Amino acid sequence: MIPTTTLHVALDPSVIDETFQQEALHLMCRRLRFECSIKLVNWSWGSGLGFPGLYDAIFQNVTERNVSFVVGLSHLAVTPERIAMASLINSGFDLDFIIVVDEKDLVPVSGETFFATLFGRIANGSSWAIMSAVFGIFVLLIVIAHLMTIRSDHSRDGFKAAQHFAGLLHRLWQATFDLFAVTIGQEQIFFHRLSGRSVVFIFTLWFLWATIALAVVGGLLPYLQTVTTTMLPFTSLGTLLKSNYTLIGGALEAKVLNESSDPLSQQLAREMIVLPQAEVDGENVSVLQLYKLHHPDSATALMTQNGFETQGFFKVPGCPSTISAIHQY
Repeated sequence: MIPTTTLHVALDPSVIDETFQQEALHLMCRRLRFECSIKLVNWSWGSGLGFPGLYDAIFQNVTERNVSFVVGLSHLAVTPERIAMASLINSGFDLDFIIVVDEKDLVPVSGETFFATLFGRIANGSSWAIMSAVFGIFVLLIVIAHLMTIRSDHSRDGFKAAQHFAGLLHRLWQATFDLFAVTIGQEQIFFHRLSGRSVVFIFTLWFLWATIALAVVGGLLPYLQTVTTTMLPFTSLGTLLKSNYTLIGGALEAKVLNESSDPLSQQLAREMIVLPQAEVDGENVSVLQLYKLHHPDSATALMTQNGFETQGFFKVPGCPSTISAIHQY
């Protein structure tokens, strides 16, 4: 029996549109190919639901065959890019360490990244195979129509059925060409003026036009629906080291990095700012948010064992929230 992955979601009704969150969760499940049973838990600190009550409301019925996760989407932008590079779903029952960043420390998506993502989505084998097959059938019909039309025009004894079929295909070609001429704004071009070389040129332009149409319909709309205008500035420990981010964490986090066999992890341990473990394990304030209060101009990443830290549950008034980042230990 395949285990069921259940997503329990804590939402603040004062700031969250419940319908949108459900749609976002269903989208994420489809992207990750999970079988998700989504449960919405409306909560707010003003309702008297304290930390223990919230914990009990989110984590329920956890068995070996029912793996439960917590996802806080109130401050989380779910995109295929971030799902690919990050662990956006973090288990609340393991001891994994998660790196989180402040949402205001994200960087804008460049134009190069925008178009690379857009065309990366449509440049897959299935899309090109379908489009090429349709285009190939279209060209084949045009060639048949052209050959049969010439034959029927010069043969007095041509079969009438063949003549009718040729005429039908010829009209199909004429209508298609007229549509293309209107599309490119060249209505003054007439079909009978085309040479063989011009027909090849028209085929090429038509193929490019169909490609652009497929890109807009099949790529642009999903892109606008799922991709935000900001992104994580690093995608690995190596790029984290090269970035201008300050890594903070407790002594336990530094110990885990230092004892790793990965040289990058050991270098991070030497460069990270080690905070008192009591602050890192605190349940009343966000360590990252508190650090940002005293260092507002410093881009900061926090390595933490506290799963709730990534959900933005612990807030200091006036501080930004946090989001899940790139690496899970």
